Amino acid sequence: MNKTTVIKSFFAQVIDPNTLNIPKATNSSVIQTVLQFTFGLGAALSFLIIVFAGFQFVSSAGDSNKVKKARQTILYASIGLAVTLSATIIVSFAVGKL
Repeated sequence: MNKTTVIKSFFAQVIDPNTLNIPKATNSSVIQTVLQFTFGLGAALSFLIIVFAGFQFVSSAGDSNKVKKARQTILYASIGLAVTLSATIIVSFAVGKL
């Protein structure tokens, strides 16, 4: 017997897939996990954009164009955050019903 065969037989005995109790992934759980990750990433990105726009607003030094741009950025990022959170709730409800 060579070393590779010994190692394979050892791990075959130690790691029996039937005794690991690994839950089987269903289609709906995989879809829900991927979508939750995507929506979480979108929410985090929206939050970071709001923080960045807040810094732009504070550092505008009274320039009306910079203030206007910062306010628009905050508005659009807030709308994006609301859409992301709504989509998360809707998808969680829809996937839960499958």
